[in-house]
Amino acid sequence: MSLNGLQDLLGNKFLFVRYADDFLVLGKTEQDLNEVALPKIREFLEPRNLRLNLEKTQIKEFSQGFDYLGFNFREYPDFARVKGTKQGIS
Repeated sequence: MSLNGLQDLLGNKFLFVRYADDFLVLGKTEQDLNEVALPKIREFLEPRNLRLNLEKTQIKEFSQGFDYLGFNFREYPDFARVKGTKQGIS
């Protein structure tokens, strides 16, 4: 319940996924995540006496892949797509 409201604070600029006390924030650029989302998250957690676990907190490109709730998410090339579109995601 302590994380209720975090999604509203981040707004529509970021995709927010949460399961219990684990959450994931996806943004268009690493800069947006570092300069906009991360300060908002810290500001939200501070009055609740919570803080991000720096060992678990990662900001990286989607193509590098990441683990969330025991699953690995990664972007793979999809040669069947029309040239110039994003790679396939699985």
